Order: sequence, then C-alpha cells, then structure tokens
Amino acid sequence: MTILRVKNKTMKQKSEPRYRQIARQLKTAIEQGELAAGRRLPSSRLYAQELGVSRVTVENAYGELVAQGWLERRGQAGTYVSDHLTLEAAPVEPLGFGGEQFQPQPFQLGLPALDLFPRGIWSRVMGVGCVRKRVLI
Repeated sequence: MTILRVKNKTMKQKSEPRYRQIARQLKTAIEQGELAAGRRLPSSRLYAQELGVSRVTVENAYGELVAQGWLERRGQAGTYVSDHLTLEAAPVEPLGFGGEQFQPQPFQLGLPALDLFPRGIWSRVMGVGCVRKRVLI
C-alpha cells in the first residue's frame, strides 16, 4: 500500500531529521489533495519498510502530525487523515465587546498604552490620598 514516496534526495538531507521530512511530505500531500480526509494511512511498520527507515521514525512523523491535527489515531483501527481539517483560510473578523467597533491599537513591546491610561481617575485617587496623608507632590 504505497501512499507516498518520499524522494531519495529529500531523505538524504542532513539538516532536518528524517521524521520531519516524512511529516512534511505527508502534510504537503494532504494540502494538495493527494491524501483525502478520512483516508487510512498504512501501519508504521509497513510504511517504514517501504521507505527503508526505522519504524520509530515513521511513528515520530505520525505523532507530530497527530499533535498538529493533520492526522488522528483511531485505536487499533489505525491512523487516518483528519476529517476535521479545513484547508481554506477562514475569514478573520475582528471582535468587539458589546457591539463596539474594533479599532486595532499599535503595539510595541515594553511601551505602555498611555492613551488608554485612566488619567482622570488616577489624578483623583492620588489627590485624595495625598490630601489625607498631607504629602506634597
């Protein structure tokens, strides 16, 4: 049961572990529609034998894709391409609270949003506190 042949030149790359190369190839096949949703993948033992790699390598590749949601394990029934995949990008709608219009705010790490600071409340609280303790600012 050959589902996908990982190219030999890809498998010989030393910069990336083999299980990631296999996982990437499987993910690409799913994205391109070569592996349809709900399709059963071969056992790790059979697939490892076809690829000429260790069974653990294939198990690691399957495990990585299961963790990412691309595959799902169904006990002893085997490993399947996930039925819950949506390959189309969902439109992102900004959320507001209580019907407010969402306005994106600039964000810079380490800088406070001074325009959102409640200066009026802060000055009243500090004024009352300073008067009670008789502190001069």
